[in-house]
Amino acid sequence: MVKINFTNKISIIGTLIIFIFIILIGFDVYQKNQQIEGLNNSEILKTSKENIIDYQIIDSNDSQQDNPILTENIVKYRYTSNKEVPIQTYNGLKEDLTKRTANSITFLESVTPISDKLQKEKYVSQFFSGQTWQKSGDKWYRVETATTSKTAFLNQTKLTTLDHVKEFFGRKALADTFYSGAGDGYTNMGGGSWVNAHDSSISGNVYATNTSINLQVGYLCFMESCVYSVARSFLPLDTSAIPSNASIISSTLSIYVTNTFNQDNDGLDYINIVQTNQPDSTTLTTSDHNNCGVTTTPVTGATAIDITGILTSSYATFTLNDTGLGWIKKSGQTSYCGSIVGVTCLGLREGHDMENNKIDAINSVTISTSEETAGADGIDQDPKLIVTYSVVAPTNAIIDGGTIKIDGGTIKID
Repeated sequence: MVKINFTNKISIIGTLIIFIFIILIGFDVYQKNQQIEGLNNSEILKTSKENIIDYQIIDSNDSQQDNPILTENIVKYRYTSNKEVPIQTYNGLKEDLTKRTANSITFLESVTPISDKLQKEKYVSQFFSGQTWQKSGDKWYRVETATTSKTAFLNQTKLTTLDHVKEFFGRKALADTFYSGAGDGYTNMGGGSWVNAHDSSISGNVYATNTSINLQVGYLCFMESCVYSVARSFLPLDTSAIPSNASIISSTLSIYVTNTFNQDNDGLDYINIVQTNQPDSTTLTTSDHNNCGVTTTPVTGATAIDITGILTSSYATFTLNDTGLGWIKKSGQTSYCGSIVGVTCLGLREGHDMENNKIDAINSVTISTSEETAGADGIDQDPKLIVTYSVVAPTNAIIDGGTIKIDGGTIKID
């Protein structure tokens, strides 16, 4: 009789486990190759399904502007790339990495002593209109967006045998929720008359997933058919990183302009900020056309910018007035658009639209949205809200990697 001792049993079991694991890996490679067989390069996922954060199925009629090759419904998915996002700088200030969120970066500008126990800390935060980064461990990575056909996405995200084994041990293989994006985009209503285009409660089209917003107002002719058209843009921003006890000092909204067209230079050829009240800040629908401030003479949050003076391939910046500053939501404050707290609800409209003044020409400003991923960190053309605020805090601040300058009782952080 052959006796197998305990050590030999462990060795045999270990060898068997390794053998099964090797088979699973080989079969996994085979199954993944089967999933991409026959697909063209534009349909192959940019990452493994494990890195996909979330996804959205988009109607093909709306998606053609992003990918004209695809004729069926497409899937737009966001994924964590392998591009690490380093500590940022702003006007010579070093980012406080402990305050970074998925859509914001914060810089400590100065510290002013109040007493031996309290100090006033002044911060500058930049907020972007979409999820910009994803944290993994103690590092942040750039979030990127891509598209593929619905069929190709479903094929490539099928769980392989190895995926099922991983899920058995509690490892998630794929995002199981849809996303609606940042809710930025624009609605456009084309009607036979100015009244139809301007006063309609719904739009004919909505563009919530494009890389640009075409804020166009005017009289459009195609072949022998002419209609009035009114577009309105929406820019909700998650500003919940601002502490609830903060005092907001100032703020600017910057939009990256890629194109302008100004046929009517009559003094109403401007754009300005309004407060939106779309029911859901995470999405945009045709029913939101009349949720971009009141239909006529809405309250504005900044000084208007004349289209004539706007430069392309650069940022146009609005300085928020007291009304606009009041629209900025801090942590815990209920949003004006939807039930999510801490979301600042901003929109942009053209002057003729705001003042309900019929225009028999075309004025337009094209700007980038959060879907645009230009630049090393993917934010070079994103709409951004810069907020300067102060908080009173205990005098136990720790400065890491910076120098302290005392100037007239104010500690300035370099």
